[in-house]
Amino acid sequence: MTKSTYLNLFLKNIVILMIAAGFAESSQANWTLQPSSSHIHFLSVKATHIGEVHSFTKFSGSVKDDGQATLTIDLASVDTQIPIRDQRMRDLLFVVNDHPMAVIKTKIGLKTYQDMIIGSEVAVQIEASLDFKGISNQVTAEAIVSRQSNSTFTIQSKSPLLLSATNLGITEGIEKLREIAGLTNISFTIPTSFRLTFEKN
Repeated sequence: MTKSTYLNLFLKNIVILMIAAGFAESSQANWTLQPSSSHIHFLSVKATHIGEVHSFTKFSGSVKDDGQATLTIDLASVDTQIPIRDQRMRDLLFVVNDHPMAVIKTKIGLKTYQDMIIGSEVAVQIEASLDFKGISNQVTAEAIVSRQSNSTFTIQSKSPLLLSATNLGITEGIEKLREIAGLTNISFTIPTSFRLTFEKN
Protein backbone atom coordinates (compact mmCIF):
# COMPACT_ATOMS: atom_id res chain seq x y z
CA MET A 1 0.00 0.00 0.00
CA THR A 2 1.45 3.38 -1.00
CA LYS A 3 1.99 6.32 1.36
CA SER A 4 -0.76 8.17 -0.47
CA THR A 5 -3.21 5.32 0.15
CA TYR A 6 -2.24 5.19 3.85
CA LEU A 7 -2.76 8.95 4.12
CA ASN A 8 -6.18 8.79 2.47
CA LEU A 9 -7.23 5.91 4.73
CA PHE A 10 -5.99 7.79 7.80
CA LEU A 11 -7.91 10.95 6.86
CA LYS A 12 -11.04 8.92 6.13
CA ASN A 13 -10.87 7.32 9.57
CA ILE A 14 -10.40 10.73 11.20
CA VAL A 15 -13.53 12.02 9.45
CA ILE A 16 -15.53 8.95 10.52
CA LEU A 17 -14.40 9.42 14.14
CA MET A 18 -15.35 13.11 14.06
CA ILE A 19 -18.82 12.31 12.71
CA ALA A 20 -19.28 9.57 15.31
CA ALA A 21 -18.19 11.91 18.11
CA GLY A 22 -20.59 14.58 16.92
CA PHE A 23 -23.44 12.07 16.79
CA ALA A 24 -22.65 10.79 20.28
CA GLU A 25 -22.61 14.34 21.63
CA SER A 26 -25.98 15.17 20.09
CA SER A 27 -27.50 11.91 21.32
CA GLN A 28 -26.54 12.87 24.88
CA ALA A 29 -28.17 16.29 24.69
CA ASN A 30 -30.32 16.95 27.71
CA TRP A 31 -33.65 18.45 28.55
CA THR A 32 -33.11 20.59 31.65
CA LEU A 33 -35.62 21.33 34.39
CA GLN A 34 -36.82 24.94 34.55
CA PRO A 35 -37.38 25.71 38.28
CA SER A 36 -39.15 29.02 37.57
CA SER A 37 -42.04 27.17 35.93
CA SER A 38 -41.96 24.07 38.15
CA HIS A 39 -43.06 23.22 41.67
CA ILE A 40 -43.08 20.40 44.22
CA HIS A 41 -45.66 20.48 47.02
CA PHE A 42 -46.48 18.13 49.86
CA LEU A 43 -49.30 18.19 52.39
CA SER A 44 -49.23 17.49 56.11
CA VAL A 45 -52.34 16.75 58.14
CA LYS A 46 -52.20 17.44 61.86
CA ALA A 47 -54.72 17.15 64.69
CA THR A 48 -56.80 14.88 62.41
CA HIS A 49 -58.44 17.61 60.34
CA ILE A 50 -55.92 20.44 59.76
CA GLY A 51 -54.12 20.26 56.42
CA GLU A 52 -51.15 22.48 55.46
CA VAL A 53 -49.36 22.79 52.13
CA HIS A 54 -45.56 22.92 52.02
CA SER A 55 -43.01 23.01 49.21
CA PHE A 56 -39.38 22.75 48.23
CA THR A 57 -37.84 25.81 46.61
CA LYS A 58 -34.59 24.34 45.31
CA PHE A 59 -34.44 21.37 42.97
CA SER A 60 -32.83 20.45 39.68
CA GLY A 61 -33.26 17.79 37.04
CA SER A 62 -32.65 16.63 33.53
CA VAL A 63 -33.83 14.11 30.97
CA LYS A 64 -31.36 12.63 28.51
CA ASP A 65 -32.40 11.88 24.97
CA ASP A 66 -32.41 8.17 25.84
CA GLY A 67 -35.14 8.95 28.42
CA GLN A 68 -33.06 8.59 31.58
CA ALA A 69 -34.44 11.21 33.99
CA THR A 70 -33.13 12.46 37.32
CA LEU A 71 -34.68 14.91 39.79
CA THR A 72 -32.66 16.10 42.79
CA ILE A 73 -34.38 17.94 45.66
CA ASP A 74 -32.49 20.09 48.17
CA LEU A 75 -34.23 19.07 51.41
CA ALA A 76 -32.90 22.13 53.24
CA SER A 77 -35.06 24.27 50.95
CA VAL A 78 -38.29 23.08 52.60
CA ASP A 79 -40.73 25.97 52.88
CA THR A 80 -43.70 25.75 55.26
CA GLN A 81 -44.16 29.54 55.59
CA ILE A 82 -43.09 29.28 59.25
CA PRO A 83 -39.28 29.62 59.74
CA ILE A 84 -39.09 27.71 63.05
CA ARG A 85 -41.05 24.83 61.52
CA ASP A 86 -38.74 24.83 58.50
CA GLN A 87 -35.77 24.47 60.85
CA ARG A 88 -37.41 21.66 62.81
CA MET A 89 -38.15 19.78 59.59
CA ARG A 90 -34.56 20.22 58.43
CA ASP A 91 -33.15 19.01 61.74
CA LEU A 92 -35.63 16.42 63.00
CA LEU A 93 -37.46 15.12 59.94
CA PHE A 94 -35.02 15.27 57.03
CA VAL A 95 -31.76 15.45 59.08
CA VAL A 96 -30.22 17.46 56.26
CA ASN A 97 -26.72 17.44 57.77
CA ASP A 98 -26.59 13.71 57.06
CA HIS A 99 -29.01 13.47 54.14
CA PRO A 100 -29.13 16.78 52.23
CA MET A 101 -30.75 15.51 49.04
CA ALA A 102 -33.59 13.33 47.81
CA VAL A 103 -33.06 11.82 44.35
CA ILE A 104 -35.74 10.49 42.01
CA LYS A 105 -34.77 8.46 38.95
CA THR A 106 -36.99 7.14 36.19
CA LYS A 107 -37.16 6.64 32.43
CA ILE A 108 -39.39 8.71 30.18
CA GLY A 109 -40.31 7.83 26.58
CA LEU A 110 -39.31 11.21 25.18
CA LYS A 111 -39.49 10.19 21.53
CA THR A 112 -43.21 9.58 21.87
CA TYR A 113 -43.74 13.00 23.45
CA GLN A 114 -41.59 14.77 20.86
CA ASP A 115 -44.14 13.82 18.22
CA MET A 116 -47.01 15.35 20.19
CA ILE A 117 -48.82 18.37 18.81
CA ILE A 118 -48.03 21.56 20.71
CA GLY A 119 -50.77 22.12 23.28
CA SER A 120 -51.74 18.45 23.49
CA GLU A 121 -51.38 16.18 26.51
CA VAL A 122 -51.39 12.51 27.39
CA ALA A 123 -51.92 10.58 30.63
CA VAL A 124 -49.04 8.33 31.69
CA GLN A 125 -47.99 6.17 34.61
CA ILE A 126 -44.47 6.80 35.83
CA GLU A 127 -42.48 4.21 37.76
CA ALA A 128 -39.58 5.75 39.66
CA SER A 129 -37.06 5.08 42.39
CA LEU A 130 -36.92 7.53 45.30
CA ASP A 131 -33.68 7.65 47.27
CA PHE A 132 -34.35 9.44 50.55
CA LYS A 133 -32.33 9.35 53.79
CA GLY A 134 -30.42 6.30 52.61
CA ILE A 135 -33.60 4.36 51.80
CA SER A 136 -34.69 3.48 48.26
CA ASN A 137 -38.41 3.19 47.50
CA GLN A 138 -40.23 2.36 44.29
CA VAL A 139 -43.09 4.78 43.66
CA THR A 140 -45.78 5.01 40.99
CA ALA A 141 -47.24 8.33 39.89
CA GLU A 142 -50.22 9.05 37.68
CA ALA A 143 -49.16 12.01 35.57
CA ILE A 144 -50.02 14.21 32.61
CA VAL A 145 -47.41 15.01 29.97
CA SER A 146 -48.11 18.10 27.89
CA ARG A 147 -46.19 19.63 25.00
CA GLN A 148 -45.71 23.34 25.66
CA SER A 149 -43.60 24.29 22.63
CA ASN A 150 -41.01 22.86 20.25
CA SER A 151 -38.43 23.08 23.02
CA THR A 152 -40.42 22.41 26.22
CA PHE A 153 -42.67 19.81 27.77
CA THR A 154 -44.27 19.51 31.22
CA ILE A 155 -44.91 16.53 33.48
CA GLN A 156 -47.41 17.11 36.27
CA SER A 157 -49.23 14.93 38.74
CA LYS A 158 -52.68 13.86 37.61
CA SER A 159 -53.62 13.00 41.17
CA PRO A 160 -51.68 13.36 44.44
CA LEU A 161 -48.90 10.85 44.99
CA LEU A 162 -49.44 9.30 48.43
CA LEU A 163 -46.11 8.70 50.15
CA SER A 164 -45.78 6.61 53.29
CA ALA A 165 -43.81 8.01 56.24
CA THR A 166 -43.13 4.42 57.30
CA ASN A 167 -41.59 3.51 53.95
CA LEU A 168 -39.58 6.74 53.94
CA GLY A 169 -38.23 6.05 57.42
CA ILE A 170 -39.45 9.32 58.95
CA THR A 171 -42.05 8.18 61.49
CA GLU A 172 -39.66 8.90 64.36
CA GLY A 173 -39.06 12.40 63.03
CA ILE A 174 -42.78 13.02 62.68
CA GLU A 175 -43.33 11.93 66.28
CA LYS A 176 -40.64 14.38 67.45
CA LEU A 177 -42.35 17.19 65.53
CA ARG A 178 -45.71 16.19 67.03
CA GLU A 179 -44.33 16.27 70.57
CA ILE A 180 -42.65 19.66 70.16
CA ALA A 181 -45.81 21.16 68.66
CA GLY A 182 -48.04 19.57 71.32
CA LEU A 183 -50.28 17.91 68.75
CA THR A 184 -52.46 14.85 69.17
CA ASN A 185 -51.34 13.41 65.83
CA ILE A 186 -49.67 14.06 62.48
CA SER A 187 -50.64 11.82 59.59
CA PHE A 188 -48.12 9.27 58.31
CA THR A 189 -49.59 9.62 54.80
CA ILE A 190 -48.03 12.44 52.77
CA PRO A 191 -49.93 13.60 49.66
CA THR A 192 -47.45 15.04 47.15
CA SER A 193 -47.95 16.91 43.87
CA PHE A 194 -45.57 18.21 41.24
CA ARG A 195 -45.30 20.18 38.03
CA LEU A 196 -41.98 19.86 36.20
CA THR A 197 -41.17 21.78 33.02
CA PHE A 198 -38.20 20.70 30.92
CA GLU A 199 -36.52 22.68 28.16
CA LYS A 200 -34.28 21.37 25.41
CA ASN A 201 -30.67 22.48 25.76
